[in-house]
Amino acid sequence: MLVLSLSEISTNDLTQQTRQLWQPQLNTKIQVVLSLEVVIDKNNPQISPSVEIFEIDLFRNEASTIDLLHKLGKKVICYFSAGTVEEMRPDYNQFDQRDFGMPLADWHGETYVNISSPRVWKVMRERIKLASEKGCDAIEPDNTDIYSNDGGGLDITAKDATIYVQQLAQESRSYNMSMGLKNSQEILWDVSHLIEFAINEECSYAIQKWCIPYTNFTDPTTPGVIPKPVYHVEYVNKTDIPINEWPGVQISNDAYPHTTAQELISTLCLSQPKKEGGSLAETLKMNTIIKDLDLDGWMMDCSGVVTNTATR
Repeated sequence: MLVLSLSEISTNDLTQQTRQLWQPQLNTKIQVVLSLEVVIDKNNPQISPSVEIFEIDLFRNEASTIDLLHKLGKKVICYFSAGTVEEMRPDYNQFDQRDFGMPLADWHGETYVNISSPRVWKVMRERIKLASEKGCDAIEPDNTDIYSNDGGGLDITAKDATIYVQQLAQESRSYNMSMGLKNSQEILWDVSHLIEFAINEECSYAIQKWCIPYTNFTDPTTPGVIPKPVYHVEYVNKTDIPINEWPGVQISNDAYPHTTAQELISTLCLSQPKKEGGSLAETLKMNTIIKDLDLDGWMMDCSGVVTNTATR
């Protein structure tokens, strides 16, 4: 029998052996920082805001940062795009251009990819492995809703996306990592048993279509099915010049012109009163944060409190 010493066992092997599949609690709070690297002083480790979960970019952050977040008692979700290829990523050359579809209109250098291609799947398996090696507690593979964006110019259907998400979740679980579903509400119920949380963007724009589908996810009626959290992100335009009026920064949203800051925050956080009493936020039990599209360290909560995570 071959017996390995502790020094001969890889860090990844130890992580897999000791990591337990994480199920986030319903009322946990999140910060999302995707465009920059999170900075923590190893000699005086601290971080803002005081939330339980940090979602960070898989490629921009080192394992040492994730380790420091763990030492601060935080869980870490690692982000990567599973439905597009981005020119700035270090594994860009691992993709085959035969799998490229339409470019994303609002994101320069990013193109949809064929999620049914074995060549794309090979790259995604390596990304999931990298997430495990870095110590991530969970992954958030973005752009799985390619089917709702003209199929990415590749005739991708909701059925294709369902199969793909199932593969991603199963691969993630093979490393004892959790996984969340980003948007993709149309396939939520086909994969809800394989994911531990969901992340939604901007469902306040179309409440019935984009928010309501999460009702039975956060508050299931089926016996034995546990409630799972939805981390809800809304976006604003902001100025960096402080103002004397609450909340201390000028915010706006093109979809809701001519609103006060208080009205805008209430709308984005789904906290406006319903006719029958209570609010949609109370019904849906979503955890809402407000960001700008830079997705840097700036964050506002539903009380209008602004915090900044240190980044570079």
